[in-house]
Amino acid sequence: MKKVIIITAISVWICPQVNASFDTAYWSDSHVVQRTIPIPLAERPGNVYLDRETVWVKVPAETPKETRSWRVLDDKGRMIRSGVFSEDSTAPPSRIRLEQLPVGWYRVEFLDQHRTCLHWTTAAVLQKLGAPVPQDSPVCVDSATAWFAKDKPDDQTRLASLAALAGVNWIRDRLT
Repeated sequence: MKKVIIITAISVWICPQVNASFDTAYWSDSHVVQRTIPIPLAERPGNVYLDRETVWVKVPAETPKETRSWRVLDDKGRMIRSGVFSEDSTAPPSRIRLEQLPVGWYRVEFLDQHRTCLHWTTAAVLQKLGAPVPQDSPVCVDSATAWFAKDKPDDQTRLASLAALAGVNWIRDRLT
């Protein structure tokens, strides 16, 4: 008899929920966030740019002073661009201009006089979104921002900006 009462009670609770789930008003949210098309932060974290922009890559501080030139490789290892640093310089510049690059991922290598790679970093060019990301978009990510940027709100903003540029709808973060 207890099983019948429990099943009946569950049925009484579930039936209205199932019916409500087919009603669009049940799922409507009066707190819709108005979105715009994201734009990169001025500092360009991660050397990430949008198509049709001039790409400037920050030379990492760890780049050895013996660095004499640089080259840019695409994701297939093909050289896309290259250049040399000024001979009268005692250290590499703080950034290098790569001009416009097609949408893609790039490895930027810093080379010695024998063209041996001493250090490298990356850059990316993303296609600018054509419209704001819809709130029902399934494109979401699982992040560890609370780990990687603990107590660093500026870094948290940078990571959120990169996700927005990639068209991410929302981020699930791990807090512990």
